[in-house]
Amino acid sequence: MNSFDNTTDNITVPKKITRIGVYGVVMNEGKILAVRQQRGPYAGKLDFPGGGIEFGESAEQALRREFAEEVAMEFDSVQLIDNLTAIVDVPRTSSQEPYMFYQIGMIYRVHGCRLLKHGKPGDLQLVWVDLRALSEGECSKLFWNYYSMCHNHKAK
Repeated sequence: MNSFDNTTDNITVPKKITRIGVYGVVMNEGKILAVRQQRGPYAGKLDFPGGGIEFGESAEQALRREFAEEVAMEFDSVQLIDNLTAIVDVPRTSSQEPYMFYQIGMIYRVHGCRLLKHGKPGDLQLVWVDLRALSEGECSKLFWNYYSMCHNHKAK
C-alpha cells in the first residue's frame, strides 16, 4: 500500500471530510427557517442557515456572520439546543471523486431574528418550512436529525 493515496489492493477508499459548524433554528408560527443548498453534499436539500467556524471566531460570531451572509438577518441572542452529527456518502460526479462527509453541528435556537436593514441575502434560497410537511429526502441529514429529535420528544 502506498501511504500517499487512498487505495489498498486496487480498492479505492473514499476520502473522509469532517466539518464542524454552527446552525440556527428560527421558528415562526410552526414553520422553521431553512435554506436550499446549491452545492456540496446537500445540493438541492433543505438545511439550516449556518456553516463553518472560521479561524478565531466564537460559535456565536460564526453564526452571526453566516446569518448575515446567507439570509440577510441578524438576531439578539442564541441558546445551545444540542450537538448533532451526520455522516453522508457523497457519490462520484463528473467533477469529483466520492467522499464521506462527517458533519458535527452545534445547533442553536436563535432569538430576536430580523432582516438586516441594508442586507441582501446570499445565493441560497430562503424557505419557511412547515415541520409537519417535511420528508427525509428533501432535507440535509443534519436537518432531518434535528427534525427527528424534536418529533421524538413530542411523541413521548
